[in-house]
Amino acid sequence: MKIEQEQKKHYNLISHQYDETIPKHIVAYLKAKRIKLFLDKGLDGKVLDVGCGTGEILQSLPSGLDKNGIDISEGMIAIAKEKVPNGKFRVGSITKLPYRDNYFDFVYTVAVLHHLITKTNVKNTLKEMYRITKPGGVIVAWDHNPLNPYWKVLMKKAPQDIGNERLVSAREIMSAFPEKTEIKLFRLTFTADFFPNKILSIWKHVESVLERAPLIKNFAAHNVIVVQKNV
Repeated sequence: MKIEQEQKKHYNLISHQYDETIPKHIVAYLKAKRIKLFLDKGLDGKVLDVGCGTGEILQSLPSGLDKNGIDISEGMIAIAKEKVPNGKFRVGSITKLPYRDNYFDFVYTVAVLHHLITKTNVKNTLKEMYRITKPGGVIVAWDHNPLNPYWKVLMKKAPQDIGNERLVSAREIMSAFPEKTEIKLFRLTFTADFFPNKILSIWKHVESVLERAPLIKNFAAHNVIVVQKNV
């Protein structure tokens, strides 16, 4: 509870500047990459963004989806409602999601798990995401890869990080889901915040090679775990 209150207070304070903490061209590049993966993995129907922040991803998802978001920060949710006027938003804890079982077709969380600090909070959040997903539905957990050395540098200067964050391993994420669940791990992105916009059109091809390269891909910036709930 204390951790959640600290996070709520911090994100309410920075909510007005949150969208400016990373260069816009980097945000757009990563967002497009995430949405492409979502679409490839069956994005459809009733969708929930867990730890939705200012609604940046929900805003850019295809129209026709039933867009839902939850975040602990009232300030973040206020901005999300402006960006996604047809969305449905709640302020609340993501370790105990206020939704009924088997409710959503697609549930995702992006760059949130490392803010939960404790293993118990991470496990509870992932279990809750699984619980509220319909049988046959998809869960995506996209978070920082502890094996990538640049996070230690970036997180020291990023205003959204307050210093008590804990990077979460892919193994820890995958172990939260039931045995015999279909789980796939992807290691994606080598794009840093200081990359100039003019190189991204070429860089994306280089990055694609790195993401497939044995050993090298293990040091990508993000672990992306895709789970299909048992029918």
